[in-house]
This record gives sequence, structure tokens and C-alpha cells, in this order.
Amino acid sequence: MVGVLVQGIYPQYDEGQSIVSTSMQAGSLNSIIPGKYNMVLGALLARKLNVSIGDKVRVILPTKTRFTPMGRIPMQRTFSVSGIFHVGSQIDDQMVIIHGQDAARLERKKGTGVEKIRLYLDDAFTSEQIVQQLKNDAQYSGLEFTTWRMVQGKLFEAVKMEKNMMWIMLSLIVAVAAFNIVSALVMVVIEKQGEIGILKTLGMDRTNIVKVFVTQGLINGMWGASLGCIGGVLLTTYINQLLSLMGLNLLGAGFPDQSLPTILNWNQVLVIYVSAIIMSFLATLYPAYRASNTQPAEVLRNE
Repeated sequence: MVGVLVQGIYPQYDEGQSIVSTSMQAGSLNSIIPGKYNMVLGALLARKLNVSIGDKVRVILPTKTRFTPMGRIPMQRTFSVSGIFHVGSQIDDQMVIIHGQDAARLERKKGTGVEKIRLYLDDAFTSEQIVQQLKNDAQYSGLEFTTWRMVQGKLFEAVKMEKNMMWIMLSLIVAVAAFNIVSALVMVVIEKQGEIGILKTLGMDRTNIVKVFVTQGLINGMWGASLGCIGGVLLTTYINQLLSLMGLNLLGAGFPDQSLPTILNWNQVLVIYVSAIIMSFLATLYPAYRASNTQPAEVLRNE
């Protein structure tokens, strides 16, 4: 006994459009024929129920009942498994798809039983603009529209917050690295005060002293930023091969063939690289200023 979401569809409109129709492991959506009481379910759900193509599954609707000589009992019907899909998400063990007319009969509804119409878009991120255009059309004025952003709004808000937190964490990591540059250069200034004093007595002005330490800090920062960007790009590109080589499955045992989706945005890589260089430059200013203020007479007094 497993709780599922039963969805009635008309396959002629979903075939080749929905992600389910393009992720079929066995059978097809066209196998859902009205009156035959066939069903298509997810691979994980089929594994839980221990069923395959041709097996029988009884669907019970606890919210719909009927009167019988035995009293009030839930509406139920036996369906045959005619297809199994594997999308790689939660619907693999939570959704059962049947024909719309069979769903209408199961719920004792008249006619086709169609309650909602789903629109598939080539670009999912244009959903808000499409809804606004339909609302402005007089023939659709009485309809209620729901987009994927409304249904999964909390999820995407959480993802957005997580992305902002990642930027904060990344900035803190770069700030720690910049602080290491500051501390390293300050130590160099302390250790090289004698050499700095000799250079100033030979005629080197404060500007050239500042350039020496700024250049040294920038070289260290550029080396670190370059190696970090190269390592990050390689890790992003080959993360799935590396996980497979190490035998790791971050998504759990239920997704043996699932790979981590990765998107390499070169604009973000460039922003991170330039930001790291700028922070490295800012980290060199204080040690360079401290080095330029070195007084030769005081430094060389005990030399």
C-alpha cells in the first residue's frame, strides 16, 4: 500500500511534449487507452510495489466512496501496468498516470472530466509573460492560471537564498586569503626592514618601495586566483567522472544513473577571478604603506 498522486491525461497531447513521455524505460504513454484501464508509473514506485509491465495494481480513492450491501467503501479499480518511466526526481515514486476518461469514470464525473489544461513552453522562464498575455485576451478572462513558479515558489526562493549564501561564503574565503597576503607581506616588511632602509639611503623613494610590495602581493594573488579558477573549471567539467571513479553517489541509492547537473558560466568565473585580483591588490596596500614609512636611521642604528 503506497500513497500516490493519480493524474489523468490525454496521451495524444502529452506524447513527445512532457518529460515523462521522453523518459520512458518501458512502454509508452500511447499504451494508455480509454476503457482498458492501463497505467504508467515511475521506476521507483514499480520497485516498491514489485510490479512490471502487465502486472495488476489496484487503485483506491479514499476520498471517494460508494454505497454497497457491505456499507460505504472507497472507490477502487484494478489497472494494468503498461509503462514505466524514470525522470530522476520525486515523481518517480509519487505519481501514477492514467487516461483522462478512466480517471473521470473512477471519480464518477460526467463527460471528459477535464479540469485543467497544461501548456508546454519551449522556454520555461517565459511562463509569466505568457500568462499575462493570456489574461489580457478577452476569451481567457474567466480562467485561473497557475505557473510552475507559483507551485514551486518556495523551493526556488530557497535555492535563491542558498545561492546568495554561497556568494557570501565565497567572499569570506577570498577575504581570508587576502588577509593571509596581508600577514605574509607584513612579516616580509618586518624581516626586510634593513634592506628597505639600505634601499632608501641609496635613493629609492617611497613610491618605488610601494610598487615593490604591491607587485609581490599581486603576483601571489594572481597565482592563487589562476590556480583556483583552473582547478574549479576542471572540477566542474569532470565532477561526474570523478564521482564515478571514486564510487560515490551523492543522490542516494535510488538514483544509480543520475548525474549531477553542472553549468559553467564563464561570466561568473571572470567576475570571481577579477574580484580575487582586486582583493589581493587591496590587501597589499597596508604592508606597502608600512614599508614606505620605514625610517633608515632608526632601522640601521643597530645594524
